[in-house]
Amino acid sequence: MKKKYGEKRQGFNKEEDKFHKVTGWLTDDEYEIRLRRHRAETEDMTVKKIDGIPGIFADYAVSKEDADRKTAYTVELRSVDSRINSCTCPDFKKNFLGTCKHIEKVLLKESKKNKAKGKSPFVEIFLEHAEFATQVKAQIPEKTETGALQLISRYFDVNGVLNRPADEALMAFSRELQSVDENIRENIRLSMGVREHAVELARKRELELRKSSFLDEIKSGRRSADIVNCPLYDYQFQGMLFLAFTGRAMLADEMGLGKTVQAIAACKLLKETSGMSKVLIVCPTSLKSEWEEQIRKFTDLPLKIVIGNRTERLSAYECGKTFFFILNYEQIVRDEQEINGILRP
Repeated sequence: MKKKYGEKRQGFNKEEDKFHKVTGWLTDDEYEIRLRRHRAETEDMTVKKIDGIPGIFADYAVSKEDADRKTAYTVELRSVDSRINSCTCPDFKKNFLGTCKHIEKVLLKESKKNKAKGKSPFVEIFLEHAEFATQVKAQIPEKTETGALQLISRYFDVNGVLNRPADEALMAFSRELQSVDENIRENIRLSMGVREHAVELARKRELELRKSSFLDEIKSGRRSADIVNCPLYDYQFQGMLFLAFTGRAMLADEMGLGKTVQAIAACKLLKETSGMSKVLIVCPTSLKSEWEEQIRKFTDLPLKIVIGNRTERLSAYECGKTFFFILNYEQIVRDEQEINGILRP
């Protein structure tokens, strides 16, 4: 993931064995983990257990008060010697290190009190994050209640990886977990991240079904492939599908290849396939008229360019039958609360 520096140990002073921050972005995993441990040792954070589970392997609220606000994240501790713990902070979700300063803070504080070693005594169902994939895994202790072990073996392979297709297996496992005897259920900890992952998998499956249904209708002749008022090139048609049926997505074609029409077509397609009722376009002021021209050229959908003073802008947000709302960046900054409250993009 990060460039290795041979024998050089970044962030260490060989004589004093103290941590020193490295200037620049070229670091290795060892340094990044050491950095987070250093932050856990030096930053003032409050750690509080938030469930009634005895022992160190539980859920914790880790909070820190800054000058302007208080931030809090949830840490799920399931091991003291393996990087399989979880945190809800943004850093944990994107660094692929298996740790963050909040996890290190919990380990630092709780291990001093409990002197715990090894792994959780519970069957732990959690997300394992890698750089290119995320998978649901089960950590099974040697002494596991027979009923819990039988349940896990129906949905996870010998390596503890969830069976495929993952979305169907996860839904079935979640349903059965709710129906089993409480003595079995209390031996299994299901990570909050797994629940969120299940929702994401279900959303992706729904998008794939909508995409398949749309393509089937074109193939059978029940509908036209022309979503907008002119035929799209093949690559533009694929770009439209990508934007409409991926969820959050970025289209990064070269200049002049028609990104605008692909975006407009994707919005119209979402209106037809999912009932989407409005679109918020945010662009530089100089491009607002360009978006207006392209929308009028390729669709008959109503649009509103938001201009004027604050009273006029707030009135524009109330236009119920408008589909495209075109704003510039500065208006988003000034009217963020009203845009989220009225338009709810």
